[in-house]
Amino acid sequence: MILEGVSLLTLVFIATPLKYGFNNPVFVKMISPIHGSLFLLFLFNTLRTKLET
Repeated sequence: MILEGVSLLTLVFIATPLKYGFNNPVFVKMISPIHGSLFLLFLFNTLRTKLET
C-alpha cells in the first residue's frame, strides 16, 4: 500500500526532525493517527488476502 509507505516516510523524515530539531510537535500529532490508521488497514488487507488464498 503506497499511502502507508508515504505516511511512514513523511513521519520519519519530515515530522520527527521538526519535532526534535525545531521543537515543533504539531506535525507529528497530525501525521501519527493517519499513519496508524493506514497501517491497520494494510494489516487487515494483508490478513484478508492471506485467508482468501
